[in-house]
Amino acid sequence: MTPGAVADALVLHGATLNVRVRLPRSGAVESAQLLMDGRAAELHRRDGRLTGALRLPTADAPSRHRLVLRVVTSDGRTRERPVRAPFTSASARCPVTGVRFTLGAAPFGGLRISSKPSEPCAQVTGVVTGWTGVTVSGRLIGLADPCGARVELSSEGARRRLPVSVLGGRFRLTVPAEVLGEGSWRLTLVTDVGPRLPIGRHVDDPAVRYPARLVAVGPGRLVRIQPHYSERGRLLLSCSDHEETA
Repeated sequence: MTPGAVADALVLHGATLNVRVRLPRSGAVESAQLLMDGRAAELHRRDGRLTGALRLPTADAPSRHRLVLRVVTSDGRTRERPVRAPFTSASARCPVTGVRFTLGAAPFGGLRISSKPSEPCAQVTGVVTGWTGVTVSGRLIGLADPCGARVELSSEGARRRLPVSVLGGRFRLTVPAEVLGEGSWRLTLVTDVGPRLPIGRHVDDPAVRYPARLVAVGPGRLVRIQPHYSERGRLLLSCSDHEETA
C-alpha cells in the first residue's frame, strides 16, 4: 500500500481539520482513521476518496503535530502510514481561541500541522446601543481574569476612565452617552499588571455592521452613535451631535 496522499485539506472555522485522502492502490479498504496525538477521526469513502474531519486541539504554546493514516484492509491487516502533503502551506485562525493552525509539508513530505496560541487580547462578542449608552461585552483570550481592570476611553487627547466587570474570562461594560463628545472613541482594557489591550475583534472578521442610533443625553440634545471597527479590528464609537428639526 502506498502512503496516503491528501487530495484536499482545510481548517474550517479555525478548529476542525477537514481532509480528503486518496485511496490506497492495493487492498480493499474496510475502515480508515486519521490519527493525530491520540485523537482519531473516522474516514468515509466518497467519490473515490476517504473523507473526514478531525477536531484540532487548543494550544497554550507553539507546537507541531504529525498526521497518520490508519487503514484496515479486507485481509484483516492494519497499516499505518504518514499522510503526505500535496501543498506548501495554508493557515487558519480559530475565531474562539485565537489559535493559528498552519498546514505544511514536513521535511520528508508528510502533512504537518503547526499551532500557535494567540497573543492576549480583549475580543468583542456583542455591542448594543441602548437609550442611555453603549453596552460592550466580550471575552479575554490568552489572559486570566486581571486585577484592577478598568477601561480607558480616548479620542484626540480626551480620556475617560470607566468601570468594567470581568468574571470567568468574560468582560462587560457600559459607555454612558453623556461622556461621549464628538469624534471617534477608542476603548482599551487596562489592568494593574499586564499589557494594555485594545478592545475589538482581533481573532475573527471585523466586517460587522452595527446600526447608528440617536440617544438623548439631556434636554434638547441628541447624540448620534455609530459603533464600527477599524481596519485592524479595533472597536470605535463615532459620535456627533444631532440637531432636532422643528
